[in-house]
Amino acid sequence: MKPILRAHRRRSASVAQSRGARGVVLIEALVGIMIFSIGVLGLVGLQAAMVKAQTEANYRAEAAQLAQDLVGRMWVDTENLAAYHDADACKSLDPCSQWLDRVAERLPGAVSPEVKLVDGGRTEIVLAWITPGEPEKDGRHAFRTVTAVSGQPPKD
Repeated sequence: MKPILRAHRRRSASVAQSRGARGVVLIEALVGIMIFSIGVLGLVGLQAAMVKAQTEANYRAEAAQLAQDLVGRMWVDTENLAAYHDADACKSLDPCSQWLDRVAERLPGAVSPEVKLVDGGRTEIVLAWITPGEPEKDGRHAFRTVTAVSGQPPKD
């Protein structure tokens, strides 16, 4: 074979190899972009979950503060303790009515709080709320606390 023909064959083989290499580089770049996109979507999902968890923690902290506020009001107003355990009487009692307004203002959903006298003269406070944007079944949450306030007669 002539030397010119051999050089031509080598050159055409190297051109064909470089064209094939270009296709592989393109595929590698597309795979890299796809992996990066999946990572970004994962971060967006994680951020959404963190925002939801933070919102729930804020509502739970707000409910705990509101329950402690009511306990404080009851300690100050031991003469009217029976009114705090009756929903209608609570609305007519100024400190209790103000507390109900704060609950409605700070906790989402139309769930009225429960304040009841339980065994041993203790008071149980249950504050519930429905997280906005969630169905009632999944978005309903509650905070419950039981405490004793001096001056409460034992429940029969």
